[in-house]
Amino acid sequence: MTPASPAAMTRALGISREIEDAAWFVLGPGLLGKPSALDGRTLTWTSEAAAELLERLERGTPDPKAPMMTNLRRNLEGASREAKQLAVELLFLQSLPLAHEVKSLKVKRARVAEAASWLEPPLELPGELYQGMTDHGVIRDRTAEFNWTIWDHLKWLCRFVQHVDQQPPAVITGALQDPLNFHRLAAGTPDDQPAIRRSIEFLSWPSYFEPVVADVERQEIRDAFASLVGGAMGEAEGDITADIHRIRLHLDEQAGQRIDWYSRQLVSQWRKVGDPGHRAWLLRTHGDDTELLTAWQDQEKVTLDVEHLRLLDPGVTAGLVQHAVDEDYKHLGYVEREDTKTAVFAFLTVMKPGDLVLYQHAGAVRLGGVLGEPDCNDDNRRLRRKVRWFDEGHAAASLPRHVQRQLATAGIVVDVTRVMPALQALLPAEAETEPDGDAEAAAVVHAGQEGFRPLTRAFADSLHMELEPLQEIAELLEENRQLVLYGPPGRQNLPGEAPRGRAGG
Repeated sequence: MTPASPAAMTRALGISREIEDAAWFVLGPGLLGKPSALDGRTLTWTSEAAAELLERLERGTPDPKAPMMTNLRRNLEGASREAKQLAVELLFLQSLPLAHEVKSLKVKRARVAEAASWLEPPLELPGELYQGMTDHGVIRDRTAEFNWTIWDHLKWLCRFVQHVDQQPPAVITGALQDPLNFHRLAAGTPDDQPAIRRSIEFLSWPSYFEPVVADVERQEIRDAFASLVGGAMGEAEGDITADIHRIRLHLDEQAGQRIDWYSRQLVSQWRKVGDPGHRAWLLRTHGDDTELLTAWQDQEKVTLDVEHLRLLDPGVTAGLVQHAVDEDYKHLGYVEREDTKTAVFAFLTVMKPGDLVLYQHAGAVRLGGVLGEPDCNDDNRRLRRKVRWFDEGHAAASLPRHVQRQLATAGIVVDVTRVMPALQALLPAEAETEPDGDAEAAAVVHAGQEGFRPLTRAFADSLHMELEPLQEIAELLEENRQLVLYGPPGRQNLPGEAPRGRAGG
């Protein structure tokens, strides 16, 4: 079913005026083919500038270990001013609406300011740009995903600029008068990237589109509230968008203001699983299948074998998973069925874009980031999720012992979130959500020390112990937060001294 075009709509503001105004400060001139608002004279939204920038982005990362901005700067060396200035605008649009969990306002500006400094002479960014670069954002829980896919997003934005520039004026006029026409324009961009496309749709038409870019969340919101507006229109993307718009207008009227889908009161009504933040997951294949692990790596995915399981939708409840596995896997023993339930529920419902995933093989650990929602392969024998694998593997034996213990936990899909800080420390610069090393010093936020201080030989000597067993006790304490120690008389001071030594007290 195709939703009808909204009657006489205008680009009214949505949930965040400062963000939406700042976005339109850049988008408006670009869509209308006018000079860039950043300097009032350079034409950036042209097929030529976009093609030049796209070609340089497609060169890839010269140094996978280097920060993203370092690689981008190298790729843009010798580029035209138009291409460099377009890169500034697209970097701004890509990060503008994100709600950053760890980035401050200064850090959010750092990439854009750094890219502006590459122009000759350097581009002085107008105040209108900074006014919208707030630290709260409106697109939630997508910072890591947007950072890991920033190259893909920038490429899509280049193709979008090309696509816009090639349209007749009547098409652009129609897109600026009707949000459904704008959706058709954006969706017509080759090689769709739904997350960044929906972000641009929201920034262009915040009165109609919502800052919700994940398929599962859109579906959950629509399904939770569809009864308020007489039921769902259909399952196509446009139908779900129209349903959410009708629901939001209904809830706005009840609340007397524009509602926020991620407010505590609303999110508890539509999100099927409580949101504890990003998680880390250890995934295994049956029998350490080398061929399948190679496919994971080459095809940038992870999979879960469900050969005997009926088709279950993403976001399925734990109760439905339990019933389905009990019925479809009667040939398995109790322990195997319980492991299957845990794995299926985690894969379909709990795991989300932005989570870390890892697998072990041949003594090495490989980490990646979840990018997509779950789906099935053609024969429905495996569930799969898109993953961006990071370039370097890590020797399992070199990991901290509390991490090694977590990785020894049995299961097909294991939640290892408790060691996530240690895993995040292994991520390459390209994957970090903190500012790049080349960002201006004023934009850097120094994180406080997490956990305990490392133990020293001098501290071990003060307890008349060897450092290695004391280190193991300390790691267990850091992992479990409490320990019961048994031993002969004379060690009574150890339980009190070890925590103080780790804390530096």
